[in-house]
Amino acid sequence: MNEPGTGERRRTSLNRSRINRGRGIHEGEREAGSSTLGD
Repeated sequence: MNEPGTGERRRTSLNRSRINRGRGIHEGEREAGSSTLGD
């Protein structure tokens, strides 16, 4: 098993990237995208 620290950190980064990619929004455009998507 991966280390508790590195493993969790990596998972979070991957999950964030996947979510942002799926929505097609960058972390910086989060606010702008929220209004458009109505999140």
